[in-house]
Amino acid sequence: MYANKSSFPKFADYSFNDPTTKYSTETKTIFDGALSDEGKASVNPKFETDENAPGMLTANLFVKVFEPGGAFSINSVSVPYSPYTSYAGIKLPRGEKPWGFLITGKTHTAQIVDVDNKGNLLPGNKDMEVQFYKIQWRWWWDNSGDNLSNFTQDKYNKLIKKETVHLSNGKGQWNFNVGENEWGRYLILVKDLASGHVTGDVVYIDQPGWQSRENTDDPTAASMLSFTSNKEKYIVDDEITLTIPSSQGGHGLI
Repeated sequence: MYANKSSFPKFADYSFNDPTTKYSTETKTIFDGALSDEGKASVNPKFETDENAPGMLTANLFVKVFEPGGAFSINSVSVPYSPYTSYAGIKLPRGEKPWGFLITGKTHTAQIVDVDNKGNLLPGNKDMEVQFYKIQWRWWWDNSGDNLSNFTQDKYNKLIKKETVHLSNGKGQWNFNVGENEWGRYLILVKDLASGHVTGDVVYIDQPGWQSRENTDDPTAASMLSFTSNKEKYIVDDEITLTIPSSQGGHGLI
């Protein structure tokens, strides 16, 4: 069993994966026995996972059949496995071009949906739990790969608020904002209280005039670099020009 990115065609712009869960591939023996006199065996696998899955999983079934003389045949097949009865999805608003950040001091709206394992909206009324975290910049460079799997236990992160959102026929909204000087990186988590599935996404919120801001008053700012590029999109073989703020004589390791 291994995790893959959960996505549904009807909600291609939504995130259905929990960025705070680190799921390890599981291997289990589900059948070990002899064939019948007719050379048949009935195998009814029961897929279970001991960990909190970030979303949809894939079960890779590997079968090896041995002959009495020692020869064997091998076959494998992959099938999707849904560990949850329903899935929460979130879509954050588009940010300012070309950097993609949201503006501080303004109210922004996140779209929230609840679907079954086929990607269909679930009818009726339902409650979702929303958690809003600020991710401190020091955490970003203290951990490798931008893995959020332990962010809730990290002392450099702060839970801003926790609220309940009511969904009608699988759809709802959640409004959020931060103060003018509360720029930084934020994480929004949405939990389906019925199935236990969690989804989330990270957003950067900043002031319109961030380019002229002095970072000397913020001890964590040394770990934050605001990259800008000369174009919004690139194709293969394009030459890319990046502007990286730095002090005189500084070096960058890429």
